[in-house]
Amino acid sequence: MPNTQKNVSFSLKKEFTVLSVLLIPIAVAINYIAGTLTYSLKLPLYLDMIGTFIVSILSGPFVGVATAVLTSIVKNIAINPAYIAYSMVSATVALFVGFATRKKLLNTLPRLLLVGLIVAIIASVMSVAVTVAFFGGFGSDGTDGLKATLMAMGLPFWPAQFIGSTLAELPDKLASLWLAHSIVKLMSNRYLIKFPNGRIFIDAKNPHSRP
Repeated sequence: MPNTQKNVSFSLKKEFTVLSVLLIPIAVAINYIAGTLTYSLKLPLYLDMIGTFIVSILSGPFVGVATAVLTSIVKNIAINPAYIAYSMVSATVALFVGFATRKKLLNTLPRLLLVGLIVAIIASVMSVAVTVAFFGGFGSDGTDGLKATLMAMGLPFWPAQFIGSTLAELPDKLASLWLAHSIVKLMSNRYLIKFPNGRIFIDAKNPHSRP
């Protein structure tokens, strides 16, 4: 147990650099603007985790969690109090993406897609649990119409919940993760090296750059 606590403490200290902390409010703003824009345009995506994914990829899982929770607080105040109920969903997803980055699971497109699929499943299962527990299955996560349609077609309550949530989460999380990863890949090495996970992407660009 002491070793585990020591490792977590070291990881937190390594992740929360000045630059990582400064990136958090920028990422929260990206989440808020992208999410609000897609909602206003009635797009079938949320795209409100792009900023969180950028932080998780660049700085690590725990900074990603901080970004996810802060985003939920901002959306809770500015848009809808229901958003705070989903903070655990976005925090868990941020944690997973951060650790996946450290394991170099985003370095190839097939792995990136696999991580996106897993993220979508995690988000779907947790979102359904939150939606049913707090809101009776409807009225909070933007998939009400789809779920109602599935139930009208004869699907029972729980399958309609999971299928409706997954159909919304899968394209959203794949698109959000791909966009975040693409933004990070476009960064120059002189900026990447300043972030805790930057070396992973520098090495991916230049596989023979290290001895």
